[in-house]
Amino acid sequence: MNNEKKVETKNEGVNPLVAGITGAIIGAGIVAGAVVLNDKNTQEKVKIIVNDVKEKAESMIEDSKAKIAEDEATIKDVANKTIDKLNDKAKAVVNG
Repeated sequence: MNNEKKVETKNEGVNPLVAGITGAIIGAGIVAGAVVLNDKNTQEKVKIIVNDVKEKAESMIEDSKAKIAEDEATIKDVANKTIDKLNDKAKAVVNG
C-alpha cells in the first residue's frame, strides 16, 4: 500500500525575470548602437556604461537563479513532508 507521491519539478520555459533583464540588455545595446559615436571619449564612456550594466545584470541573474533554486528546494521539502504526514494519518485511520 505504497501510494506516496513525491513532488517533481517542471521546467515551464524561460524565467520572466531573466527574460526581462535580457531584454533590457538588448535594448541598451540598441540604444548604444544608435548613438553616433564619432568621439573616442564618448565611445569609451558608452563601452564602460554598457559593460557595467551587463555585469550588474549577470550578477542579478545569478543571484535570482540561486534564490529560486533555494526556494524550490524548500517548497519541495515542505510538500514532501506534508505528503508523508498525510500518509501517516491515513494509515493510522485505516489501522484504527
